[in-house]
Parts: sequence; C-alpha cells; structure tokens
Amino acid sequence: MSDMKKLGKVLDKQINGGYVCYGYPTNEKEFRKMFRKVMYEDINGNAVLSSNPDDFGLTWTQLKAELDKL
Repeated sequence: MSDMKKLGKVLDKQINGGYVCYGYPTNEKEFRKMFRKVMYEDINGNAVLSSNPDDFGLTWTQLKAELDKL
C-alpha cells in the first residue's frame, strides 16, 4: 500500500467529518502545515477549513502511530 493510501485510510478512520491534506506529512511541523479540518459549509456550499490543531481531532503522534501500524 502506498504512503498516500495509508494516510487516507488512517485519516478516514480517525477524523469525524471532512478534511484536506496537502501532501504526505513526515513530521509534526509538516502535519500542521498540510492538514486542514472541514468545519462546515458556508451558504454557498464552500468548505470552511480550520488550521487550528485543537479542531483536528487527531495529533501528529496519534497519526504517526497509526501509520506505523500499517
């Protein structure tokens, strides 16, 4: 399984709701830069994204541990 497929599998399992990940993070700094949580849709149907790690529902440590299991 490719790294991106592993990432998608873990995120789909761990994240309640939508998300966007712009690449494959290899450390916490990259994770915080690349990952966005979909908070809601605005009245025009556009996703409103959060870059606040408190909104993610997943830490880098948790994500890395799950990726290492695969």
